[in-house]
Amino acid sequence: MKIQSLSIHVPTGTCLNNCACCVSRMHESPYENRIGDAIKDTTHFHSSSLRAEEEYIRRLQFAKDNGVNTIILTGTGEAIQNKPFLRWFDGINRGVGFRWIELQTAGNLLLKFTKENKSSDKIFFYENFAFFKDIGVSTISLSLFDIFDSKQNSKLVSLPQNHYFEIDELCKKTKDFHFNLRLSLNISDVYNKYSIEQIFDRAKKLNADQITFRKLYTSKECNTPQDEWILEHPINEHFFDNLNNYVVKNGVFLGRLPFGAMKYSINDVSVVVDDNCMDDATKREDLDSYKYLILRPNCKLYSDWNTKGSLIF
Repeated sequence: MKIQSLSIHVPTGTCLNNCACCVSRMHESPYENRIGDAIKDTTHFHSSSLRAEEEYIRRLQFAKDNGVNTIILTGTGEAIQNKPFLRWFDGINRGVGFRWIELQTAGNLLLKFTKENKSSDKIFFYENFAFFKDIGVSTISLSLFDIFDSKQNSKLVSLPQNHYFEIDELCKKTKDFHFNLRLSLNISDVYNKYSIEQIFDRAKKLNADQITFRKLYTSKECNTPQDEWILEHPINEHFFDNLNNYVVKNGVFLGRLPFGAMKYSINDVSVVVDDNCMDDATKREDLDSYKYLILRPNCKLYSDWNTKGSLIF
């Protein structure tokens, strides 16, 4: 079995954001939060708490035994919404030994703002950047709906009013803390008015290390508000063909990823065109390989975000 990465479903409850095409909101999350209950039971008074931790660690070790070296902190909400879990995870991971840890985020909880009594200027407190440094995160994958317009991006994420951020400012702070910066672009009709070259120029201006283009998909039932939004905001049908042609023509080929996507470098920015973000098995060249596995709060491993039937063990 070949597995590219392990997604850690951080138990957060309801996400404070409401992204226009959020996959998590297309489906219920019917997974018992065993690990969350176990972490709260700090005395391990109940034997079930100890068993839950042991089972969780076994799944981590299974992934590592099968060649996984990348952990992605993600889930149905913002990972930082559950700091106790992240602290606990850091503690057990020091024993398991994953070194490559990434954070998937909309970005609005990375910065905290306040005002000094002596000044009206905003002062940035880097508590959450420092927190993620402390638990070993090296790459921040910033999910964006509009790389050019911070206000439009915030609207499509439905950010709480006091969580608005300027994309340029957040990217700068990310790099100031020496994180690798990946821009994960959710491709909708927002990008119909821009050329491929303009998108890459903008990514370079933001000092991004990596850029991923995500193709949006509806659910099988196609009956959710998120499905409706995706259908009402389609990207030009030739966008991904034009993108692939541009990348092949202007990029330096770096190799093929395990799930089939091709990796290139353009102006020193690494680029992956992800037309299989939900890991459709029919698009894999090797059916015994997985783009990712998911470790759910019930302490079990799955290969698909959308179905419990994808249980591995």
